[in-house]
Amino acid sequence: MEEIETNPGYIYLMRNRSMPAKVKIGFTMGDTNERANQLSKPTGVPEPFEVVGKIATPWPREVESEVHRQLKFLRVSKNREFFIADITSDKFMASDDEINQYFMLLIAHTAEEVESTKRREAIDKEYWEMQFRHESKRQEFLWECMKKNYPERAEEVRQRANPQTGK
Repeated sequence: MEEIETNPGYIYLMRNRSMPAKVKIGFTMGDTNERANQLSKPTGVPEPFEVVGKIATPWPREVESEVHRQLKFLRVSKNREFFIADITSDKFMASDDEINQYFMLLIAHTAEEVESTKRREAIDKEYWEMQFRHESKRQEFLWECMKKNYPERAEEVRQRANPQTGK
């Protein structure tokens, strides 16, 4: 099987104490703690971001996109990577750690799903390329047999295939 082109990175889950009911889910090609530092630098952020989970993946953009799609009902804003992480009600109470675990399970599952999809796509591509190669060889073999055994028919077929040139 041919090598699948990847661009490895991390999907991260971050929290910020000044936003207790929200999590940030994004990706970086570099160090997740460095990314947290970058996000914490603006003066509009009162507390630093903390990485509470990360998963390495060969396809961080695709995984992030799929996680965001799956969690769109919890998304705070369409153009931001923040999600509601306050799952408390009369019937259900969850700690921040349990909520973090839930989000990390979803991220891990999505990363595995994207990887399986990419492998399946590579196998499908390889399969159809193999089919094309074998069909081309089969047709070439049959053409050579026809030219050898039925030269007059081969010439007629060649002329029909190229009516302008007759070649």
